[in-house]
Amino acid sequence: MKALVRLRLSKNVPFAVALVAALSWSAISHAADGDDEKRACVDAADRGQLVRDAGKYSEATAQFTRCAAEECPTIVRAQCGLWLGQVLEAMPTVVFAMADSSGHDLTDVRVFESGKMLVNGLDGRPIRLDPGAHELRFESLGHDPVVTTVVLGAGDKNRAVKAIAFDSAPFVGPVAPPPLRTALDARTVTSLGLVTAGALAAGAGLYFALSSQNEADDAASLRQSVGTSGCRPPGIASTAVCGALSSDVNTQGRDAAWGTGLYIAGGLLAAVGAITWIAWPKHANAKRSDRMSGLSVSPLLGAGRVGLRAEIELQ
Repeated sequence: MKALVRLRLSKNVPFAVALVAALSWSAISHAADGDDEKRACVDAADRGQLVRDAGKYSEATAQFTRCAAEECPTIVRAQCGLWLGQVLEAMPTVVFAMADSSGHDLTDVRVFESGKMLVNGLDGRPIRLDPGAHELRFESLGHDPVVTTVVLGAGDKNRAVKAIAFDSAPFVGPVAPPPLRTALDARTVTSLGLVTAGALAAGAGLYFALSSQNEADDAASLRQSVGTSGCRPPGIASTAVCGALSSDVNTQGRDAAWGTGLYIAGGLLAAVGAITWIAWPKHANAKRSDRMSGLSVSPLLGAGRVGLRAEIELQ
């Protein structure tokens, strides 16, 4: 049975010749025993050289350790042991460290590269990494993660890689926006409602007062038309005129009463609205311009003059 041999002859030609001879002899004398193990040893030696030349020292270390095992042929084992020593000598080592913003060393630290955890806790011991660029992420509870990049060269030993941690900002959750203050809060609605009702009542009182005045004028005209005897016997004037005069007098009295009552009701409602505005508890953050220090509403009654007067004083 022929042994499977794959060798790279660029850097190790003497070894390749010796290995071919050894494996040929081994294949002849032990063709039926251990053939798979020897093939695995040769594959590991060949793979180890490939990844070593590509700068993947970690994988090369694993391959050379495999082909340097006791079950491998002596010549393979010896050469792989030599290569293993050379790779370990050239393989960079780093010592991770992390300190807080006060300069105190941290030990409860995890270091990651490309999502793979390299160390879980710092103890000052070196670890091996392949030569080349490495993006490292340091994580420690209560501190913001730190990401740093380091470029390692073949033969670098005990390279110090230190990160400075800063305390994480405490999580306070989403901040609720302050309540929006609008002009239509309960205090304003109640106060304005009362003042508006008072104004409407006063307006209605004004209407009845004007109607009463018009009816008084009509009654005066009718009195002039019936003369001095009026509607009393023996000189009773036109019954229709007297009926109209009586109706105007009654309506004028009724409208005058309604007008006076509505004026009083309007004034009271406006006064209650003003008191409500002043006495209602103010918002703690209310602006001074939103606060009313005084409000007074009063009806205007007088000969030939009716209306509603409101006075507002702001702080």
